[in-house]
Amino acid sequence: AVRGVPYVSGLGMIEINAPLKNKIVATLSFVGTDIPDPVLTASRVTGPSTAYAPLSTAMFDTSNDLEEVKLYDSSGSLVAEVNSRKLTINNNVKPREIQGVLGAIDNVWGKFRPSVTMEAYFNDYDQIKAARANRDLKWRCFIANHQGGFAMRMPYTAIRQPKKSYAANEAVMMSCASPGFRDPDTNTVMS
Repeated sequence: AVRGVPYVSGLGMIEINAPLKNKIVATLSFVGTDIPDPVLTASRVTGPSTAYAPLSTAMFDTSNDLEEVKLYDSSGSLVAEVNSRKLTINNNVKPREIQGVLGAIDNVWGKFRPSVTMEAYFNDYDQIKAARANRDLKWRCFIANHQGGFAMRMPYTAIRQPKKSYAANEAVMMSCASPGFRDPDTNTVMS
């Protein structure tokens, strides 16, 4: 340890990319502190070399594991026919560095910033009206397979940068970003 501070690694950012009819891929980046000198074999903790291996693993995909993904308000679903999305959760972690130490001694945690970008079918003009009016929206996503599942929710968001695309002989599509804000009722940005 450096001056009594153990090695600490902080999750700087996670991106969960969910393309149409494909596996969901999570990319994580970490910010770590300086690693101490390796310890002698005699003083290592026992147990890690005999850890249980997972019995089986199943990937999550957007073909049949996706239960729901939508952007909605009090009147109901606003964007519910989503083709692809990418959830980015940025913890804004930076190393805390000082003179005389080769690496960082700790992490500095910044503002928690979740955001989701989506490409969806443009099937309701209210989507554009919600963006222009800066309407308070909510975003949620449920994913499950036979081994487990997870739910993500941003209780306070909005539509930003809506762009429509008109490909020949295709449905009209809309791409947008939805950043998470602190919900004044629950004091939650994302759960």
